Amino acid sequence: MEKLTLLSTLVFTLAGLFSLFLIRTEISLETLLQVIAAVILLVVLTTRFVFKKIVGQNKTLAYLVESLAISLFIYVLVFSTGSLTSPFLILTHLYAIGVAFLISWQITISFVFITVAFLILSIRFDPTVSAQLLENQFTLILYFLAYLAILPFTNFLAKIYRQKEAWVEELSQMLSTSKKHQETLLKNIEDAVVVISKDFAISFVNQAAVEKTGFAQNDIIGKNFFEVFTIKDDTGGTLESEKLPFSAVLATENEVKVDKLQISTKGANFLRINLKILPVIDHNGQVLGLMIIIKDFDERETASWAQLEKVQEKLSIMPQDKLKETAYDLLLALRLESGTVEGLSSFINISDIVEKEMIVFRQFAQERRVNLTCPSPTNDTILPKGKIIMSEKHCTFPVVYVLANGKLLTAAIHNLMKVAISLAEPSGEVHADVQTATDIVKFELLVTNKKIKQEDLNLLLNKFFNEDLKLPNLEICTGLEIAIAKEIFEKHGGVLKISKNPKGILISATLIRPEMKITKPNVPRFKEN
Repeated sequence: MEKLTLLSTLVFTLAGLFSLFLIRTEISLETLLQVIAAVILLVVLTTRFVFKKIVGQNKTLAYLVESLAISLFIYVLVFSTGSLTSPFLILTHLYAIGVAFLISWQITISFVFITVAFLILSIRFDPTVSAQLLENQFTLILYFLAYLAILPFTNFLAKIYRQKEAWVEELSQMLSTSKKHQETLLKNIEDAVVVISKDFAISFVNQAAVEKTGFAQNDIIGKNFFEVFTIKDDTGGTLESEKLPFSAVLATENEVKVDKLQISTKGANFLRINLKILPVIDHNGQVLGLMIIIKDFDERETASWAQLEKVQEKLSIMPQDKLKETAYDLLLALRLESGTVEGLSSFINISDIVEKEMIVFRQFAQERRVNLTCPSPTNDTILPKGKIIMSEKHCTFPVVYVLANGKLLTAAIHNLMKVAISLAEPSGEVHADVQTATDIVKFELLVTNKKIKQEDLNLLLNKFFNEDLKLPNLEICTGLEIAIAKEIFEKHGGVLKISKNPKGILISATLIRPEMKITKPNVPRFKEN
């Protein structure tokens, strides 16, 4: 700030010296008008081109460059029209206030004192002005008192302006952070998402909606939802807005699911979908509109339920323990789909869950001759003598918390590890890892299996996938594990993907990392006796 004040002082001094030089040379009126026109042109060029180019990189420097042209214009205009008796003298006061707002109050002080100094010099160089002020010295005192009075006034206004500017910056950061988390959440939803206002005007569509419907964002933003899309029921009958629960969700503020519908695309085709309609509510509790999540209605999912009769025969000859496990998974899958299970509960250390599940599956992996690994510590740990009452940590996962239902998240990770070990080749490896980013946490399982194809991996998402894959190593699985894990991660705003990898199979699950404010506990203070 000191360098900036010195630089601005130099700028004002040069502008004042140039203006006094014009008066001392006694140039003609025509030349003076040409100089004023040139200075005005300099102000315009600086404002239109130089200022706009610099302000994005250095806001203070941009205002300083602009002040050189403006102060030069003010000094030339004031000193050439009578200095203290000039009708344009008020411009110096207004400019001082502007500098205090836009740059700093210290530079305002510099401008005021330099202006007063040059006004005194101009009076000595202009005998006409000197004669007028000698006749009424009280006017001269009032002029200088006005400059002194403006300093505390500009300081007061500048402080208020700076406070409001800080508030605005803090609020904008809060809004941008909130918006960033919302965008991250929407990006992690692979289903099509359409946000509409209370009058059903489309205000947002994500990339998945663009890809599935064929409509570009610019083509549908601002248009009525029912003018863009045609909704039909399962039998092909067109549904008007009154027959869909959009207005009911706005009134009750409760989410609603509508299954087995059809929605039109840009190519006049129809997609079989399930709709999930949620209210969009602001911080004051006011309903702003609706968020519509369009989930593809997978016909294979319907077919998998049709396989129940086929599976029933196997269930009848299953051992009792396997039958109980299958019944439990089937019940959990039904509860997840019906929405009766809550998805969020409390802050959970996901790394701790992963490491505990690795201990649970260690023996199972050994029986399958699969090496279950994770990022291990670089340095050996020297344990104390005697009985160890604390479990040793074998993995160097980062300690990261997510907002989740602990039982559901444990069940999802348990299912993924169970399937991963079952898919691994003999003498192969399952490598578990937990990775973090700014907004998400990623749980990965890298499985050694180079023979399986991507189309077979896609079948893992089906219910009773072991009926489709026909792999002997999957006999221990109920076939519902991946479907359950996928539903759990999606209920927590996450995504589950299974894809081919150069080393084999990559099972990747992501979750949103929420902001957690840590408050210091109130520790009671004891009074001294």
